[in-house]
Amino acid sequence: MTTEPTAVEALLPMPTAKQRFIDDMREMADFIEQSELDGNARFSSPDIYIFSRDSLEFGRDVHAIGSCKKSADGSYVNATKRIGGMVLQVTTTHEKVCERVKTGEKVIPAKPEITIEAVPEEILPAEPERVVEIFEWKCPDSFLSLSKKEIEEGVTDAIT
Repeated sequence: MTTEPTAVEALLPMPTAKQRFIDDMREMADFIEQSELDGNARFSSPDIYIFSRDSLEFGRDVHAIGSCKKSADGSYVNATKRIGGMVLQVTTTHEKVCERVKTGEKVIPAKPEITIEAVPEEILPAEPERVVEIFEWKCPDSFLSLSKKEIEEGVTDAIT
């Protein structure tokens, strides 16, 4: 059941997503602290993930968290900061902050036609030999290399 805001509440600015998140975290901490939950080693710390939409946003987010550990997994690049038992991780895709570099080629051998004896008979066509390029992502040594001035001016190619 929602209630209409009071006249004073209607004049107040809407809280940002960041502020709503902070308020929710405080409310959860207050609830857990005041509850009768038996928390002997059964609580796990919440991890917080922030997905940056582009290199400029990623640069700003990394600067905001400061000293952090850089890592990559699958399609993503991460800047992770541990705070107590919690993890705050800023994430974006490789394409946003790294360079795709060709490192070689791999030959995939030809495959002969295969007949699978079934009803009805199925034939898998032959595949010719082919060459596949091999790539890796070359990321900046430090995500903090983008200067505050460049962030403020909106220079995005300094981090790519």
